[in-house]
Amino acid sequence: MESGQSRTASTVATKCHLAFVLQCVFVERDVVLNIRLPSKTKKALRMAAIDDDRTMSGMVAKVLKDWLAAQGYLGRVASLSKKRTRK
Repeated sequence: MESGQSRTASTVATKCHLAFVLQCVFVERDVVLNIRLPSKTKKALRMAAIDDDRTMSGMVAKVLKDWLAAQGYLGRVASLSKKRTRK
């Protein structure tokens, strides 16, 4: 292999690596919540999660988020957070 070819391959590998690094995003870590459920509820949750192509944890998070948004709680939390940071 010519030295020009290996330099080109090295450059391509470096560009690919840099593209990967630039795509990394830091996400705030989620908190953990342990809950107890009746057995039938857990089985229904598992079926719903499979049907929606989610984990059971992801399904619980989606259902809770949707309900909290529909009830107006998510907006309240956002406004409370802003009030607390202003003080």
